[in-house]
Amino acid sequence: MSVDRGDEAVEGFAEVLRRGWSAAGPPTYGRVRTMSERSDLVGSVCSLPKSTVHGVISGKKRQQLPQWRWVYSFLVVLREIAKEDGLDPDTVGTVEEWNARYKEAALEITERSRPSPVGVAVEIWSSPKFQEKDAPAKV
Repeated sequence: MSVDRGDEAVEGFAEVLRRGWSAAGPPTYGRVRTMSERSDLVGSVCSLPKSTVHGVISGKKRQQLPQWRWVYSFLVVLREIAKEDGLDPDTVGTVEEWNARYKEAALEITERSRPSPVGVAVEIWSSPKFQEKDAPAKV
């Protein structure tokens, strides 16, 4: 089974998430959920249910990138956990680093989903409505 660049981009970004999770301990899924619901973080992060975190980390629920708000929340929670455990939160990564990786993956997926000009031309030229007079001039 072949893997396209879009799938590779999603898997590559999932690896970024896994590395951040590992750098923060790795914490339990329950601790991530509890931290996301901590009163001083409520409003700035979304809730991170254990099943969702597990699905994303394990790669079982990823056929597309998670929404940026979820990624941001996950990063903030991991950095808070790292701080609580006496770890340098920058080993988890910064918002700027994760946002840049997220944008790279999103761009790669977007570019992959666009049809290539050659593919479009082949599709048009092989169409039953295509007429010989519509063909490009021979040089």
